[in-house]
Amino acid sequence: LTPQALLCGAAQPATLMVDSLQDDRLVAFGYAMHSMTIRSATTITNSLVPLLKTMRMVVDIAGGSGAFLQAILSHPALSSLRAIHFELPAVSAFARQRLIQDGHRHLCRRMEFIAGDMFSGGVFPGHAPFPALTLNPTSTSTQAPPPDPIPNTSPTPGPVSHGGVLYIFSSVLHDWPAERNIALLAKAVRSLPHGGTLLVHEMFLSADPTQSSTIATTMDVAMLMWAEGGQCTRDQVDDWLQLAVHIARGAK
Repeated sequence: LTPQALLCGAAQPATLMVDSLQDDRLVAFGYAMHSMTIRSATTITNSLVPLLKTMRMVVDIAGGSGAFLQAILSHPALSSLRAIHFELPAVSAFARQRLIQDGHRHLCRRMEFIAGDMFSGGVFPGHAPFPALTLNPTSTSTQAPPPDPIPNTSPTPGPVSHGGVLYIFSSVLHDWPAERNIALLAKAVRSLPHGGTLLVHEMFLSADPTQSSTIATTMDVAMLMWAEGGQCTRDQVDDWLQLAVHIARGAK
């Protein structure tokens, strides 16, 4: 098991941290992060269309506002692609509501919203064959998703059984220390079917700290203050991926 790994440098941060955010603050923070993510997500999608056309499903781990999946599923060349948005219950509900309110209900018909903790369990969603979709995406949240005011005008797509699976970690790893990131990546490797791909999207620091961009350095300080991690270098993520593959192989 040696998954393909893609490392993409981010122009702007895109993390949605919600442990201390509730109600209006979650919505305000979610929209702010969405506005910072959607442009880079669209740029990355455009550059990866040949790869994405070989996929049957994209799984966005800690997918925040749903910006990355919005960019991918909106691309005209990717109309048969399915997606899973995996997030904490409150953020999962927010992402679906935001997509609907922003006029993207048609994309929700190709998505499943699964609420959960990315550090719990042995595998991520998507390791099994993708289920047939319903108009009310599955969620483990105890709160029902908000009413959908937009009528269903498109048929629900049928099951998709061909192609690979792409797991996305977009501005996730910078929140956590190395040992937790290695555990997350190993879990993703265990979850990937043969031919799967990991996409790590971060604002990378330069190997030479004096050469890092001002915004990356600023975000590094912010993550040290607000989270448990910090911005990383490409070499650090490469090392984490190698350890993750080793751990996942040992768990087989």
